[in-house]
Amino acid sequence: MPENNKTEPHDSPKHNKDKKDSQRGLWIIIGVGIAVLLIVIIVGAVFVDSQKIRFITEFSLTVALATLVGVQAYIYRKQWDAMERQGKAMQDGLERTDKVIDKMEAQSEILRKQAKSMDESVVFGLRAYVGIHSIGINFLTNRLHIQVENIGRVPAKDVRVDVQMEVAIPPKCMPEGYDLSLGAYVFTTKLIPFHYGEAKLFPGNLNINIIIPIKRWLSEGLSDEQIHLITQGDARLIVRGNINFCDGFNADKNTPFALRFSPQADCWLPHPILSPEKARRASEEQPYYEE
Repeated sequence: MPENNKTEPHDSPKHNKDKKDSQRGLWIIIGVGIAVLLIVIIVGAVFVDSQKIRFITEFSLTVALATLVGVQAYIYRKQWDAMERQGKAMQDGLERTDKVIDKMEAQSEILRKQAKSMDESVVFGLRAYVGIHSIGINFLTNRLHIQVENIGRVPAKDVRVDVQMEVAIPPKCMPEGYDLSLGAYVFTTKLIPFHYGEAKLFPGNLNINIIIPIKRWLSEGLSDEQIHLITQGDARLIVRGNINFCDGFNADKNTPFALRFSPQADCWLPHPILSPEKARRASEEQPYYEE
């Protein structure tokens, strides 16, 4: 049977060699002790005339005690060596265990990161993505039209859309006497919020349509002169704002937007979204630019 062919640790060749070396050392010490004892007996019998028995007895006891001490010291030394080997084996075992623990911790960290990545992938794959679908302006009726859509996988609720309009008229188009050092004449409308409460915006379903009369921003709306400057590309018209919503994973998601009207292409182009400080610096450095 395979079990009968296994070699136990105490029957290993190395163990047997250590055992033979230990026995050989003991026999050497005992042999030396016996040899010295014989020498003492011979010396006492041949060369000592008076008190021969006392001489042989005392020196024999001394040799016997020295031999016993040597044997005991040898045994202690071997036990010490065995304990050192066991300690080293235990230390090696602990080091191997530490390495195994380190590997397990590294694998655990990898699994944790994989689980987190999978969770994030699930969230990214299933969350709502709400943004601007389209925007348009009718200068005849002075109305702005914005369409908001959800291209994610889950419905969005608590939708709030904040909209603001900005018009920048270059110095060359301002009336005579305007201080050209002031740069473009920029006026920004107030921020108008549109709340939809618990109404849910489903993916691929009917979008949110927002129609804003510009007179809601401006008492007279856009003047004919301002509309002419915008449609000719002399003045800049920007609509900016933010869409805030909840999709079940996050309670406060935001989609900021900024779009600039391009009369040449008859479409709306993305416009940089800047922080208030960056917007102020950009206005100072480049108050107005042509398309």
